[in-house]
Amino acid sequence: MKWKVVGAVVVLASLWLSSLPLVRAHGTLDQFNDPSQYSSWGAHSLLFYSPMGQEFTPTRPLLKSVELLLENFHQTTEPETISINVREGSLEGSVMGSSSAFVEPEWGSGWKSWIHFDFGGRAGQGITVKPGRVYVIEIVVPTLNWGFCNNDGDTYPGGRMIFMGTPKVNLDSGFGTFSNP
Repeated sequence: MKWKVVGAVVVLASLWLSSLPLVRAHGTLDQFNDPSQYSSWGAHSLLFYSPMGQEFTPTRPLLKSVELLLENFHQTTEPETISINVREGSLEGSVMGSSSAFVEPEWGSGWKSWIHFDFGGRAGQGITVKPGRVYVIEIVVPTLNWGFCNNDGDTYPGGRMIFMGTPKVNLDSGFGTFSNP
């Protein structure tokens, strides 16, 4: 009898848990471009071609986090800190927020990964943005070891890749922005 009661409790708890909404740790995806889904894609050195970044146009009023698709260009497996700024309008615009990620490459040259950056400290409050306005993710790196993955063509209609400080019409980078659910 005891095991039947325990079994019933487990079933009821499972049903209750399955009715709750699924919440991702990064929040709700707002903007996204994945260059790896296109035939013409690669990466450019972040330090050599800096300043680099990506314009984006949010549809939600809070930017909680950003993910960037980066490539390790050299045979390093040494960890590094990569930082980003979110600027209003252009690379010259006001800094709305900054974040850093401690990156430990799993392999040497050619390793690609989505690197995650949070805003708002441990509480993750995020950055208040205005939907429909353009913002820029500016990438700051300490060495030549990293490249920003991008693709040819205008695949993200809400912005352009920033290459050597200039927005490029036919380049878009690998990025995602997340807001609160």
